[in-house]
Amino acid sequence: QTGKPARGIAVDERSSFALEPSGEGTVIGNTPVYFIETDAAPDVCQKGTPLTMRGVKVKKVLPGAHFNVKNWSGEISAEYTLDVIAGAVQSSQPGGSLY
Repeated sequence: QTGKPARGIAVDERSSFALEPSGEGTVIGNTPVYFIETDAAPDVCQKGTPLTMRGVKVKKVLPGAHFNVKNWSGEISAEYTLDVIAGAVQSSQPGGSLY
């Protein structure tokens, strides 16, 4: 545990996330935006060695939906966890989908 979460926002070239000073934002475009968070350090993170990291939380937000980055919540269409084991990504979603 690091004590403080690391957070990221994943957006592709077909969408954007319009963020207001209040922390509220809207997904604009044709594809979802992913809000990613972890509060744990990787199990293995060394040069020349595949990454091992568990418990990466993902929140999928569809076009037109809102999300607040200050409280890390919003109109979420899917919420799941990713684990990276020796460089291979595994998803808790049905069928193992990463997206």
